[in-house]
Amino acid sequence: GNFVINNASIVDNSGKIIAKSNVLVNSKKIYQNAAYSDTGIYATNIGLVAKEDIENIGGNIVADNNVSIYSENGDIKNSKKLSIHENDYHNVFTDVRGSGDIVGNKISIVANNVENLGADIKAQDKIQIGARKNLVIGNLEAVDKKVKNGGKDFVLDEKKTNVGSNLKAKDISLTSLGNVGIIGSNVVADNKMNIEAKGDIAIVAGKDSTLHEEKHSKSKGFGRSESSTDIAYATHNVASNIIGDKVNIASEKNISLLGSNVQANTKGQIKADGNITQAGVKDTNYSYHKKTKTGFMGLTSKSVTDENYAEKAILSATLAGDKGLKYDSKNNLILSGVKVVSSGNINLKGNNVEINPLETKSYNKHEEVKKGFSGSFSPKGISVSYGKDKLESKTDILNQTASQIVSNKDINIEATDKVRAKSVDIYAKNDVNISGDNGVEISTANNT
Repeated sequence: GNFVINNASIVDNSGKIIAKSNVLVNSKKIYQNAAYSDTGIYATNIGLVAKEDIENIGGNIVADNNVSIYSENGDIKNSKKLSIHENDYHNVFTDVRGSGDIVGNKISIVANNVENLGADIKAQDKIQIGARKNLVIGNLEAVDKKVKNGGKDFVLDEKKTNVGSNLKAKDISLTSLGNVGIIGSNVVADNKMNIEAKGDIAIVAGKDSTLHEEKHSKSKGFGRSESSTDIAYATHNVASNIIGDKVNIASEKNISLLGSNVQANTKGQIKADGNITQAGVKDTNYSYHKKTKTGFMGLTSKSVTDENYAEKAILSATLAGDKGLKYDSKNNLILSGVKVVSSGNINLKGNNVEINPLETKSYNKHEEVKKGFSGSFSPKGISVSYGKDKLESKTDILNQTASQIVSNKDINIEATDKVRAKSVDIYAKNDVNISGDNGVEISTANNT
């Protein structure tokens, strides 16, 4: 049968609502918070209507047919429920208390602000999400940390992991009268992918990180001691991926694609009335090691320090099939550290068009410091002095990773002002046409 609630003030569910046919809830506010992993609403069709906010934290909303979630004048928030615990030993771990999945044949979500964090939305047919203000398909962060602290021995291992959202359907439409933000998440359509905003569209990477810190000290008597410190820290970007057979991304303001990828299996278009900026990102690795030995009563000592830092270029990729790929900016089109590939034509258009490499840095630093007595012989006798000596070396490296524009047909690059291309590989099976009304500048960036 049906499960119906009409004109309630607040509906708050932490258990299970199950109906063979329909679940229809009409309330001022609707809340669902997972007390168990299977907390949720299950039916053939599900309709949730609120005058104000609808919030689902970790609960499931699962329909065999259609899901409609509508707020008349409030916000909708859907989120995976993560629980972060700390025990008596200061260890931290994260577990999933509730998935926050929304599943159906057709799914419609409309509100002032719509936010989906780390949760999956899956439809066999369509996903349609509309925001009167802002729309965010975002991520959460899981933290795992282990600490061993024995006074003179300290070891810390910490891992932070991006928990992204996943949207999947035959057709997906994300529209906003304000901004659209997609962070560390995947949005995958088998057929049509449409992302439109009157404001800005930002599709950016999330981030994973690992930290290892280790400190040891040992006393040997008479003021003698040894100590060591080791630190290793690494970051890894987690791309947002926008995938469809036909992909359209359009903004009446600006579009930013940072460390993320777009794949259009047949045809792709990225269009903005403002700027289009696409750029790669950098994974990083840092290490630090210091070892110190102190002699009798601390009068002598020696410390050796090694420090290393390296960035790795991660290109932002846009791929399209035989129907081609088009970037169209009414202002500036800026591509830095990108891979743009199509088996069809590639058209890049803007007021100014800039194609740049992605610059990465690395360095290695070694330092030795000695403190103590030193002696010398001369005709006047023996001279003894006490002081500090320091030996230091450092190597800095700067690398440029070229952008790549590759087409199995033609490449057309057109600017109403200037085209500036630096350290870019441009390859077309047929023709390459580059034009700027006020000139074309092609240059090379140097590694150092």
